[in-house]
Amino acid sequence: MAFDVKSVPGTFYGALTNFHFYRDLSRRPLGHGFIYLLLLVLLPVLLFTAPQILEMNRLMTRITRALQGNLPPLRIDKGAVIMDAGEFFHFEAANEFPVAGWRSILELLTSRPDRVVQAALARRKAGEGLSGEEEELVREFERRKAAGETGLAWIEEHFPDREALITTEPVDRKMEEAPPEDPEAGKLLRESSHFFNFVFRVDLTTDDPELPPGMMGFALGSRSYTINTPLFPKKISFPETTSAVINDEMLDSWRKSFVWQMAPVLAAMMLVISYLVLLLVILGGSAAAGLTASLLKCALPFRQVFTLALYAITPAIVFLLLYLGILLLGFNISYPFLVFLAVYGFYLVSAVRRCCSPA
Repeated sequence: MAFDVKSVPGTFYGALTNFHFYRDLSRRPLGHGFIYLLLLVLLPVLLFTAPQILEMNRLMTRITRALQGNLPPLRIDKGAVIMDAGEFFHFEAANEFPVAGWRSILELLTSRPDRVVQAALARRKAGEGLSGEEEELVREFERRKAAGETGLAWIEEHFPDREALITTEPVDRKMEEAPPEDPEAGKLLRESSHFFNFVFRVDLTTDDPELPPGMMGFALGSRSYTINTPLFPKKISFPETTSAVINDEMLDSWRKSFVWQMAPVLAAMMLVISYLVLLLVILGGSAAAGLTASLLKCALPFRQVFTLALYAITPAIVFLLLYLGILLLGFNISYPFLVFLAVYGFYLVSAVRRCCSPA
């Protein structure tokens, strides 16, 4: 029997308001439940991703607005980028960031070893010998960690208010007035404080210009441009047929094109992740439903128990929708995941009890 989309509103309403309805739901084909769950997950995914896309567009717009009037003469001739003023250009727009966030970035850059160093540290702690290369990697990590600690102490001395919002300008000024004794600490302080800025970089000596890690912006290479975002960088090459002047309008078109390309990717990624997470929750719910049925001396097959667990998550997803709406209004709810599980558990146990009771 094919899935009837017209049945979704009735199923949604019945799963919310009528525990007798779960007896009918438990007999439905399991495939229908998977399709229903997919349609149900679309609602919170769209509500969650829409603000993310809008925020991304807002941030990218700030980059292009900051560049207005600051672009050097740039053009594309048969797919090759040409800049009259040379081969390299760097523009950086300062953005506000909290001192606490700056400290977190510095700690992330200096206190977390990669897997190779982590394994070497574990072997050294266990008394095992290390190769010369491993010893050098460990020493480099320890130097960087010590420089990070020096940098944190410097921040505490000169920017003690962790909730304050600052930009890189006062940081750079203070670095000139009172630089830390360790040059490596000074380098890390600049790197971590500029992490929050927006960058436009032109490097025509390569087709893969690098942007500082995590920084949002544009990187223009010899035959392509890259847009860096909080998600991942995207490189777009210029066809050999491309000949145009790179100006504010073209940057704006790149921004719009990128945002429109990212919107379905982000929505699809969130849909897949949410669907898989909910399936794991439903599997846990199936175990709880099976335990409830056994306590009620009621024999329910796994397919029926799983179907009940699937449809009973409807009210919990409604709570999730309300929670996301409240977040958009600037409010918050304490322990939302526990409330989600409580709503789910109440409906699941009630549905199992109804299905186990005499008709």
